[in-house]
Amino acid sequence: MTDESEGDAYTGKEAPESQELIDKVRRLSLGAQSVLYAMLIEEGEDEPAQRQGFTSAEIHQACAACSLDDEAAPQTLIEAGISELKEKKFIQERNGRLYLITRADHVRTFEKSVESSIYVVRR
Repeated sequence: MTDESEGDAYTGKEAPESQELIDKVRRLSLGAQSVLYAMLIEEGEDEPAQRQGFTSAEIHQACAACSLDDEAAPQTLIEAGISELKEKKFIQERNGRLYLITRADHVRTFEKSVESSIYVVRR
């Protein structure tokens, strides 16, 4: 028996637009996808070295700005999403701020993957 989550961590070595990369994003929980999407919308286009990062409170605001109301993405869901993204190596925390550690050429794939999984279903 194999662990389904094994190998799901983001490495940055995945090919852009690859099914492997799409699957890694689609396997994330609703909270993790919501947080990832909000972070991508806010600063995903920036090169990693230019990203300013977020505090937890700023992530909550970014989720609200992406039309994720409090009922759909309560604080516990967002906090669980942040933890999952750290565990799966999509984000890291430095000096109290959370940073996307994604390659710039992966951003579009992430956005499309999230949009095609949770946001389409929730409309």
